[in-house]
This record gives sequence, C-alpha cells and structure tokens, in this order.
Amino acid sequence: MVHPAYRPLFETLLGCTPYPGTLNLKLDEDSARAWRRVMAELGPCTVYTPRWSSLSQVSVVEALVYGMIPAVIVEPRATKHPPGVIELVACRRLWELVEGNPVYVIAGCRLLNCWRVWLHEVGRLIARWKEGRVTLREPHG
Repeated sequence: MVHPAYRPLFETLLGCTPYPGTLNLKLDEDSARAWRRVMAELGPCTVYTPRWSSLSQVSVVEALVYGMIPAVIVEPRATKHPPGVIELVACRRLWELVEGNPVYVIAGCRLLNCWRVWLHEVGRLIARWKEGRVTLREPHG
C-alpha cells in the first residue's frame, strides 16, 4: 500500500498515510456469501486504475473496523489470495487489535465522510460540555 500508484487514493479516502501493509481476513462461509451478495448488488465505492499498466485495477469499499477505526476494503482485480479473503488498508497496523478476536467491519460508500462529521460533532459537544455550556442528562424512559 506504499506503492506510489495506490498511496494517493488511500491517503484521500483515509485522510492519512496508510500503514504499509494490508490486514488479510479470511471470511467464514456466511460472511463470504454476504460479502459477494453486497458486492454484486451495490458494487464498489471506487474503482481505481493506476497509471502503471503493470499494476492491477482495484475496487475499494470504505469501512470501519469495530465501528470506529477507519479503513478501506481493497479487492485487487489480480490477487494471489483465494476467494473469501478480503484486504483491509488502514492508517495503523490492525493485527494486534484483531489477533485471536472476531473482527467486525461496517462497510459502505461515503461511510468515512459520515464518520468524520460525526466525530467532529462529538468533539464539539464534549468541548461545550467541558466549558459548562451543555449538560448531559439521563434518557427519559
């Protein structure tokens, strides 16, 4: 992911310099079937063809790992991985977070932009709360 042909795409989508490797996830049969169905019906968010003719076109879907870590799912047209393996690109190394644990990924187009807006608004709310301009109450119910 540090190849100059792909890096600008990931920097734009993620808003950072991506970690120089991918996290490859082997999907269980149900997850692989669901992923194929989503890709068949909705397709990728972005299809990117690098200028270098020797490099593979990639399909990209925006994602949040565990609902909070921005990432992209990359499907190279030419891959050495068997079917049912997806590749995640993120700003940081994900292996330590997921090793030995189930991995939950939310995927969708324009997901990362929505996540950034949400994060910004939560930050503003916390700042206003610290200044005493907002009080947080228990929900009614």
